[in-house]
Amino acid sequence: MQLNLTELDLGLKSKPNPQYAALQLETHLYSWTQLQDKLPLFRGDAAWVMYTDETQIQPKTIDTNKRILQAEVYRPAQKQSMHVRHHHGDTYQLQTISQEHQLDAPYFYVDQKVLLPKRMNEQQAYYRCWYHMVTEGDRAYRWQPYLQQFLGYEQQGGAL
Repeated sequence: MQLNLTELDLGLKSKPNPQYAALQLETHLYSWTQLQDKLPLFRGDAAWVMYTDETQIQPKTIDTNKRILQAEVYRPAQKQSMHVRHHHGDTYQLQTISQEHQLDAPYFYVDQKVLLPKRMNEQQAYYRCWYHMVTEGDRAYRWQPYLQQFLGYEQQGGAL
């Protein structure tokens, strides 16, 4: 399946350079207590964590005395991103995202830079925007946004 995308197709200001890949996404729901057992896995070259009272870029550790609203980490050695999100009540969602390059995959991605507020000490974050081919319904055979994957920061050499 060949893509002929223009910048208007994806709402971007420049023509994208799409890359086909097989996306591997694992999603699990955990209680706060169960999630705390998983947090040691949440170490990587780039990370951020949002608590109820502050957001930290590149935390040395995750403070388990504070409740997490969201957090993301990129682990380049494993070619993997992890995303924690407060789901509701005492339930948290943990997603692990990895990929393998594959032509004719039902997914493609476009890498982009995101400007961060000056108070966050980092100039730009890298994200991978994933698109999926819809195969049913009135949107059949159209590429739809699927998910966003954190890849790190520019000051650290970045992922792009």
